[in-house]
Amino acid sequence: MEAQVLVEIVVPMATALLMLVVGTDVVVDKQLRALSARSVLLCTAAQLAVLPVVAMAVATVAPVGSMVAVGLAVVALVPSGSLSNAYTYLARGNVTLSIALTIVSTFAFTLLFPQVAALASMEPGFRQVVDGITTNTAMLKLVLVLSFPVAAGALIRHLFPERVSQYRRHLERVVSVTVVVTLALSVHAGWDYFVGKFGDILLATVLFTLGAIVVGYVTTRFLAPRDSSAVIIEVSTRNGAAIILVGQGLMANEAILGFACGFCLIQAALMLAYCHLIRRRMTGPGSRRVADAG
Repeated sequence: MEAQVLVEIVVPMATALLMLVVGTDVVVDKQLRALSARSVLLCTAAQLAVLPVVAMAVATVAPVGSMVAVGLAVVALVPSGSLSNAYTYLARGNVTLSIALTIVSTFAFTLLFPQVAALASMEPGFRQVVDGITTNTAMLKLVLVLSFPVAAGALIRHLFPERVSQYRRHLERVVSVTVVVTLALSVHAGWDYFVGKFGDILLATVLFTLGAIVVGYVTTRFLAPRDSSAVIIEVSTRNGAAIILVGQGLMANEAILGFACGFCLIQAALMLAYCHLIRRRMTGPGSRRVADAG
């Protein structure tokens, strides 16, 4: 019962609150100026078209269980997460571009979910998983929990900019507490699955994340360094809550919670290490110090 309440009520509500606050960070003119056709095209194409191939390759080559392979299929169908913005800041990347790309990714995966699912189903190993997803239901969940709160937050920022600035720190504290509590409850509910499948989840997450970083590097060779790091991080980071929303029904509630939490925690360690390396490269001896983004 605890896992069911988390999957059906707590996680969606906490995610919607988080995305609402992310939306209040959107200044439309500023984000539009940060976007370039090349960065949007590269980032979106890599996520929509190439990540399913990476996930399928990992599921095929790595000796992981069938349920972890199902989790990887779901990972390929969800947008990037707002954590990518924090990672980009730590890496001294272009945070404004990162926020804009997160918004584009959220709306692209939501509005194009049927097409993304159809593309993923072209991978033979993922066809059965994708066929088990009720596309309209998954799309509605993504709209209500991801896209709509972002749009609402941006509207609130546009209508009441001074109030948003005044209460910004309070909003961030509320969201931080909510996310930490939700994550703790989710880890607790999915703990047995996480521990039992830790080796498989670790292997799948490491291989997928490294593969996604390589895809990011290949597709951003001609971008400026700060823009390149923002796109690479955006391509690599997946939305844990969206994994739970889309994966519900494909795996037991405890299993999807354990997989999603395990994936996000392991990926967080990998991305923090990556950010440290990028930051040292961009600010170390012999290179021009890059000013803090944002």
